[in-house]
Amino acid sequence: MTNVLLTADTLCIGGKPKILLCASLFYFRIPRENWEERMVQLCQTGYNCIDVYLPWNFHELRPGEWHFEDMHDVAAFLTMAAKHGLYVIARPGPYICSEWDGGALPAWLYGNGHPLRQDDPAYLAKLNGWLEKILPIIAKYEEGRGGSVVAVQLENELDYFACKTPGPYLEKLRDTARACGITVPLTACAGQCDVQGACGYAQDVSPTFNAYTEEKFPYLESQLTHMRALAAEQSVPLMITETDRTHHRLKRLLACGARLIAPYNQVGGSNIDMTNGLSNWAADPKKPISLIATDYDFESMITVDGRLRKEAGIARLMNGMIESLGAHLAASVPCLPPVQPECDFPTAIMLGEDGRETPCYPSLKMDCGWLLGATNLGANPGVMRFAAEGESACVPFQPGETKLLPWKLSLAPWGCDTEILFSEAEICAILDRNGVLEVTFTGDAEARAVVMCGGERFVIHGEAWLPVGPTARMRVLPQENAIRECPMLPEMTAHIPSRIRTREIREVVAEPFRLREHAHFLGDGIRPMEDAGIYRGDVFYETDTGDDLPLLIRHAADYVWAERGQEHMAAFSDGGSMLLEGGAGPWSLRVQSWGHSNFDDMRQPSLVMGSKKGIEGMVRVLEQQEITGLWTIYPEGKYAAQNRPELRETDRILATTINTWSFPVTPMKADFVRRVFLRADCDSFWLHMDAGDAQVRVWVDGTDAGSFACSDPWLDLSAVTKPGQSAELRLNVSRRFGHIPLGRVTLVSGQQIRQARMYGFSVDDWQTIQPQRAGEITPLPIALEQGEERLLVHILPVGEAKPRTLALEGEGLEATLIAHRHVVGRVQLPTPGYPEIKGGNASRIYLPAEWADGTVALHLCPLGRGAVLKGLRWEEIVT
Repeated sequence: MTNVLLTADTLCIGGKPKILLCASLFYFRIPRENWEERMVQLCQTGYNCIDVYLPWNFHELRPGEWHFEDMHDVAAFLTMAAKHGLYVIARPGPYICSEWDGGALPAWLYGNGHPLRQDDPAYLAKLNGWLEKILPIIAKYEEGRGGSVVAVQLENELDYFACKTPGPYLEKLRDTARACGITVPLTACAGQCDVQGACGYAQDVSPTFNAYTEEKFPYLESQLTHMRALAAEQSVPLMITETDRTHHRLKRLLACGARLIAPYNQVGGSNIDMTNGLSNWAADPKKPISLIATDYDFESMITVDGRLRKEAGIARLMNGMIESLGAHLAASVPCLPPVQPECDFPTAIMLGEDGRETPCYPSLKMDCGWLLGATNLGANPGVMRFAAEGESACVPFQPGETKLLPWKLSLAPWGCDTEILFSEAEICAILDRNGVLEVTFTGDAEARAVVMCGGERFVIHGEAWLPVGPTARMRVLPQENAIRECPMLPEMTAHIPSRIRTREIREVVAEPFRLREHAHFLGDGIRPMEDAGIYRGDVFYETDTGDDLPLLIRHAADYVWAERGQEHMAAFSDGGSMLLEGGAGPWSLRVQSWGHSNFDDMRQPSLVMGSKKGIEGMVRVLEQQEITGLWTIYPEGKYAAQNRPELRETDRILATTINTWSFPVTPMKADFVRRVFLRADCDSFWLHMDAGDAQVRVWVDGTDAGSFACSDPWLDLSAVTKPGQSAELRLNVSRRFGHIPLGRVTLVSGQQIRQARMYGFSVDDWQTIQPQRAGEITPLPIALEQGEERLLVHILPVGEAKPRTLALEGEGLEATLIAHRHVVGRVQLPTPGYPEIKGGNASRIYLPAEWADGTVALHLCPLGRGAVLKGLRWEEIVT
C-alpha cells in the first residue's frame, strides 16, 4: 500500500498533509560530481522536493544499448535524494519535452512506420522495453520502500500533441507502471489545461497542470481556481508540475490551494554530448525554429555552474513560512480575505461567473487562523491598507511582490496561549527553542505585528527579541537578515547572490583539424543520418556529378557545409530542401544535427516530431523553368458571390501571371491550373514557390501531390509525374487577401543522384577528439576562412582544479568544447541567417573541476563569412 495519498483537498505523505515545493533537478544535465552539491543547495533554499525527468534516449541512444552507469546511474541519484530528505516526482516520459533532443523519444523510432505517442501496439512494444527497465528502479526507491519517490508521471503535456485516443493510451501506460511495481500516485501533466487531452480521464491517473503566464498576469487566480475545480472532479488536489520561477508568483499559487508547486527550472544544467533540442521559440512566427543552448538556464535560482542568484534568498523566506505553518497550511482552504483591504496599486483580478471583474486578495483559511494575500502587479511601489483591531494597518509592496500576512492566527497548536491579531510582516519562522516559542517575522523597517497574550496586547517591531508572556518571544527582521538567519532552514554556506571573478585568455595553442579526415565509412548511397545509425553528430556525403550543374538537396537538417573544389558554403537548413549553385569538382557535404525537435509544430519541417537529420537525397538539376505566367483561374469567391457554382465548369479566366488576378473577398480561395511538359531525360521534378502566408495544395493530373509547408518553398512531384509526358498542375490556394502575391513559380527538373558515399562522425567520435600535432601558439583574436577548422588547446589555467565557465566572444562560428570524454557543450556565436539560441546563455559552457583531468580542446568551425573568435575568458565562483 502506498505511503502517499491524494484527496480533493490534500496531499498526504505518511498520513500528514504536505505542501511540496519542488525544483527540477536533472541528473542528465548535471555532472555526477555536482549532484550532491546541487541537492545541498536546494535544501538550503528550503525546497523539500525535486522533480526529475528520466530521458529514454539518454539511457538507450541506440536500440538495445542500455546505460545506467556514471551520469546515467538513476539508482545512485535517487539514493542521494532520499539521503538529503528530498521527495522525488519521477517523470520517465516517454516524452519529456524539456528542450531536450527529441523530447527524449529515441531517434531510432523515427520513420519506421509506427506512430509516436499513440495507442499503437508496435510503438508500445518499443516503449515497454524502456518502461520495464526504468520503472522497477523507480519502484525500489518509493517513499516508504527505501527511497523518497512520491509520484510517477506517465506522460508529459500530451494535450499539445494530436493523440487520437489519450484515454486508452494512458491506460496502457498505467497498467505497465502498476505491473512494474509502482504503487505511488500516477500523474499526467496538462500543459494547456486540457485534462481530457492530457490523460483521457483514465482511471488511477491524476491530472496535474502547467501554469505559465505573463509575469504580471492579473487573472492567474481565476485560472488556478478553474484548475483546482478540475482536479477536485478527479478527487485530487491542485498540483502544479510546471510554472514560472519567481517566488512571489509561487505564493499566488500557494494562496490558491496548490499542494504541489514545481517551478521550472530552478536549477540550471548543461546539454552535454550534443543533447540540445530544437524548439519553436523564435520571434518570427513564420520561422519559429530556435536552437536550445548548451547553457540550459532560465535565470534559474541556481545557475549551471552552481551560483546562487538573488531568488534563492526569496525562496528561503517563502519556505521558512511553509515549514513553520506545516500541516496547518497544507490542509488550508482558499477563501475570501478575512478583512477588506484597499490597495493603491493594481492587483490580481478574479473573473466571476457573471462576467464581473473584481480585485482579488487570495487568502487561506487554516484551522488556526488565516493568511491574507495580495500582489502588486504595477510598475511602482505601493501600499495596502486594512482596518485591524481599531487601527489602520499599512503594508508596503514593491512591484511584483506578493505577501501572505497572518490574521488572527492562534499559536495554541504550538503550545503557546498567544494569538497574532494581525501583522504587516510575513512569518519567517515558528520554532520551539528550549520551551520558548520563537516567532520571526520579516518585513520593512516600519512593519509591526500585533499579538495578544494573556489579555495583554503586544506590538512587535524591530530586530530585537520582544518577550510575549512567559513562553514566547518575537521579532521582525529585515529581509536581508531573515534570509541569512532563517532558523527553520539549514544554514547558508554561500553568498546570495554569488560572486564571480574572470580570467582572460590571451593566447592558445592552435592546429588545423578536419573532421572529415577522422570520419568512418557508412556505406554507399544517400540517406538520413538516423537511417545510418548516427543519432547525434555529423554525416558527410560525397559525390561527383562530372559536371558543373546545380545540386538540389532534399530535406537537409540542421547545419550544412558544402565544399566543391575551392568553393565553400555554410548554411542552416530547417529540414526543407535547398539549391546549391554549380561549380567545378566533386561535391562534399557535411551535415550536423543540432538536435531533434522537442515539440510537434507544422510550421517548419524540422519542427515536426519525428523529422530526421542529414540529407534524404540529391538531385542534379538540368533545368529551372519559370511557370509563373498563364494560369487558368477558378475563383471560389466569385462563384459564391454570384451563387453560381456551375461557373466552375464554364468560366475560364486566363491570367497573365499567377499574381495578377484578385477578387475582393477574404479569405481568397481559388484553383490555379496550368499544363507543363516533363523532360524525358529527368526522373525528378520539383515545384518551387514562395507561397508566403498562403496555403497551397498541389494536384498533378488529379493526384494529390502534397502541400507547401509554411516556410519550405520546395515540393517534390516525382512520385506523381511521368517523364516525357505532359501534366496538369492544379494549385488549390487559400490566402488572406487576393492582392497578396504568391511570387515566382518554378518547375525544376533533374536526375536523382544514386552514386554517393557516406561517412559518419558521431557523438562518440566527438568525445575522443585529441590534438594530432604540436600546434602553434596563437594570440586572440583568431579569424577563420570558410572550409577551415581549428582545434585549440592549452586554454585552462595551469595547476588549478576549479569548476569554471568558458565564455566566448566573436561571430560567425560554432565552437565545441571537448573534455573528459564528453562533448561538454556547443556554442553558436552570432551569425546572420542562423536561428536564435534560446533556453540559456548562447556563449557559455560550464566545465566541472573533475573534467579538467586531461586534454581540454575547443573545436572551431566557421558558420558564415567573416568568422572570428574575438575573446575567451573563464568565470569562477569566489567562495
